[in-house]
Amino acid sequence: MIQIRVERQKGYFGMLRALEIMVDGTSLGRINQGRTMTFEAPDRAREIWGKMDWGKTCRLDIAN
Repeated sequence: MIQIRVERQKGYFGMLRALEIMVDGTSLGRINQGRTMTFEAPDRAREIWGKMDWGKTCRLDIAN
């Protein structure tokens, strides 16, 4: 397993909603604004992104 640290800044968009953290289409968990969390992902993970309702963040390549 690899550990991924996610820091979510405060801001107006989605202030009352949690951001779902996705790795290769599988949800690792949710993070609220102003929080920093560490998630564990499989060793073979390729990319990570966040999603909230219909919106998504840019995908980040995490492949070794």
